[in-house]
Amino acid sequence: MQLIALVLSDRVAQALQMSCEATSFCVSNSVDLKDIAGLQRPASTRIDFHVTQQTGFADHISNGTCYYRCNKRSVDFATTRNMKEPYQTTVEGVPAKSRTRLPRSWSLEIISCIVALAALAATIATVGAYNGRTLPNWPHPISINSMISIFTAVFKASLIMPIAEGISQLKWYWFNEPRPLIDLDRFDTASRGPWGSILLLFHPRKHYLASLGAFITIAALAVDPFSQQVIQYYDCLQTDTGSTARIPKTNRYSVGGMHTGARSATLDGPTQVAIYMGLLSPPANSSASISVDCPTGNCTFPATDDGATFSTLAICRSCSDISSTVTVNDTTTPVNYTLDSGPWVGQQVLASTAGKASTNNAIYTFEALMLNYPDNCTATDSLSSDGGCWPEDPFAVRCSLRPCLQTYGANVTENVYAESLVSSTPLPYVIDNGWWWILAANRTLVDGAWRDCNASTAPTSTNTVGITENGTVYHGGEAQAAGGVTYYPDACVWVFNYTAALPLGDFLYDMFEGSNVQFYASPSALVGELWLENLYRNGSASLATVDAFMDGLATSMTANVRTRGETASGGYAQGTPLVSRTCIRVRWAWFALPTALWVLAVGFLAALLLRSAFRSEGRLWWQQGTWKSSVLVPFFHGLDGDTLERFRGGPVRADTNASAPAVSGREMQDMARSTRVRLCYEDSGLKFVGAAAGEKGGEVSERSESGLDESSAQQSSPLVPNPDVSVANNPPRSRSPVSWRSVSPPA
Repeated sequence: MQLIALVLSDRVAQALQMSCEATSFCVSNSVDLKDIAGLQRPASTRIDFHVTQQTGFADHISNGTCYYRCNKRSVDFATTRNMKEPYQTTVEGVPAKSRTRLPRSWSLEIISCIVALAALAATIATVGAYNGRTLPNWPHPISINSMISIFTAVFKASLIMPIAEGISQLKWYWFNEPRPLIDLDRFDTASRGPWGSILLLFHPRKHYLASLGAFITIAALAVDPFSQQVIQYYDCLQTDTGSTARIPKTNRYSVGGMHTGARSATLDGPTQVAIYMGLLSPPANSSASISVDCPTGNCTFPATDDGATFSTLAICRSCSDISSTVTVNDTTTPVNYTLDSGPWVGQQVLASTAGKASTNNAIYTFEALMLNYPDNCTATDSLSSDGGCWPEDPFAVRCSLRPCLQTYGANVTENVYAESLVSSTPLPYVIDNGWWWILAANRTLVDGAWRDCNASTAPTSTNTVGITENGTVYHGGEAQAAGGVTYYPDACVWVFNYTAALPLGDFLYDMFEGSNVQFYASPSALVGELWLENLYRNGSASLATVDAFMDGLATSMTANVRTRGETASGGYAQGTPLVSRTCIRVRWAWFALPTALWVLAVGFLAALLLRSAFRSEGRLWWQQGTWKSSVLVPFFHGLDGDTLERFRGGPVRADTNASAPAVSGREMQDMARSTRVRLCYEDSGLKFVGAAAGEKGGEVSERSESGLDESSAQQSSPLVPNPDVSVANNPPRSRSPVSWRSVSPPA
C-alpha cells in the first residue's frame, strides 16, 4: 500500500467535505467518509490517501483550490487532525517517509562536490609534499604546474556543475509566483556562464539563492590564476655531497728559517712576503687574507649559538699613545724631539722608529715618533720657537705583536668568504730554553660545538699533549717532569714555538730599528722606507691610523700562520658545500579562494536541497519536478492556451498547437518582459499560466482558482468528477483529462 499525505487549507477541506457527502468521488462505497464533515479542524487538516491499486494518480493544490484526477475506483480516505510532523509522500514507487531524505535526482551534484573537494585536496597534498624541495627532484613526466592545472580544471568543472544545475532548478521555483517571462531567460543564461551570471547578479529582483550561485560562477574565473600563484620558484642552496669545504686553521706554529748561530736564524721567505704585504698592501680584513676551499661558491660551517665556528692560532697587535713621553729640546737650533728608546725627529726627519725591549711578552715591540710640518716650510727654514715653521705637537706610539688564540664565525656566499672575529685571547709567554707561547684551554671548538678539555695526569688515547707545571710542553725526561705533567687533548693546546718566534723577532728588529722618513725641498717630498711612509701618512698619523696599519700587518701574518701551521693539530675547519638549485615554495594563502568557493558551493547546494524538499507556495517538490537544465520542460509544460494565444495574436489550433508565424527573438524578449506567468496545474498538467499585471504571489486567476465557469464560481459549488466520464477504460498511468461538473451541497 502507498501513502500520499496532503495538507489542505480550510477552503479545500470544505469543498472536499461537500463533495464527499454528495458523491463517491472515486471512493469505494464501503468507506464511510461522513467523519470528514464533522471534523472541528484547525487552520489545516491532514488527509491521508491510501491507494490500494496504483495505476495512476495525480493531484495538485493551488492556493486553496484542489483539482483531483483519478483513474482508479478503489481509493480509501482516512483523516487525522492536528498533525505537527511534516507531511509524507509516496508517489509512483517512492517509499514512505522518503521526503526527509535527499532526492536521488541530486546525487550527481553531490558527487560533483565531492570530486571538487578531492581535486582541491589532491592539489594541496601534491604541492605540500614537494614544498621546499628542489625542482630537479620532481619525479613525474609532467611538470608540477601542469599537474596543478589538471587538478584545477577538475575542481572548476566539478564546482560549476552543481551551481549551473542549481540555478537552472531555481528558475522553475521562481515561477511559483507570477513573474515576468523574461526571467526564465535570465536564469537560463546565468546557468550557462559568467556573463549571464553577471546580468542576473545585478538584476534588481531579490533572488538571493540564485544570486549566490551567480557570484560563485563569476568568482570561479579567478581559480586558475590563483592556482598558478600557489607555486613559487626560487633559488635555494642544497647540500653537495660530492665535495667538501674547509677553512685553514692551526693549533701550532713552528716554521722557521735557517739557523745561523746561537739564538739566531733567518726568516723563511713566505713569512717575509706576508710581512711586506701587511705593511705595503695590507688585506682589507681577515676574510680577504684567507683562501678557503669551497668548490660550489656557497658553503656553510657549523657554529655555536653565538656564531663561533672555529678557533685558530693567530698574531694579535696592540698599540698605545706615548706622546707624553716625548722629550722636547728647544734650547738649540734646530729644535728636536726624542724618545728614550732612540727615535728622534727634527729639522728634516719627520718620522723615526726603534725597537723596544719586550715588556709585555710580545714577539716584537717598536716605538715610532712622528712630526708634522706646515706645508709652507722648507728644509732651510729655522725651527726656533719664534720661527714661522714651528711644527704641530709630535705624536709617539708604541706597538707590539704577540701570538694569540682567535675564534671566528665564517661562511661562504656567492664565492665571497666572510669571517668575523668572535673573541681573542693572548697566549701566555713561557721561557723554556727559548721563547714559547703556550695555552692549554678548558674547552675548545670542534665542528662548531664547544667541547670540554678534560685533562688527565697520565697520557691516554685522547690526551696526548703534556704540559708541565710551569706551562711548557713536556718533551720527556725526569727533570722537566719534576713539577708534574698534565695531559690534554691535542685540540685543546695552542703553541707558538720559539723556532718561529726567534727569526720573526730578528727580522722585525732589523726592519724597524733606526728607520726614518725625511724631506728636502718641502714636507711633501719624502724620502725613506715605503712602509714607514704609510705609517706617517703625510703627517696625519693618529692612534687610529697606526692601529689600522698594525692590524693589516697582523692579519697578513695570521694568514701565513694559519695556512702554514701544523695541520696535524687542527688543520681545517670542515664545512658543507651548497649548490644552487631551483626550489619549490608553496604560498598557502592562495588556496583561500578555491576553498571558500567550495564551501559556498556546498552551502548553495544544501540550501537548494532544503528548498527542494520543503513546501513552497503550496507545492511539493515532487509535483513540480526536479527539472534543472532539461530542455524538455517547454515541450511538456509550455504556455497555457490563453497566454500562447496572446503571444501569437490568434487562437491556437488543436491540430498543430499553432496559429500565427513565430515572432523574432527580439519580439519574443519584448513580449516576455511584459508578460507575467506562473507555474500552475492545468487539466493537462503543469503549465506556465498567464497572470494579471497586478497579481501577487498569494493570488490566482479566476480560472486557476476554481476551474469553473463564472456562474459556477459565484455559487461556490465544489468540483466533482463527471460520473458520465468513464475512467475504468483508461489505460494504466493515463494522463487523459477529467471532466468536472458542479454539484450543490446536500440540504
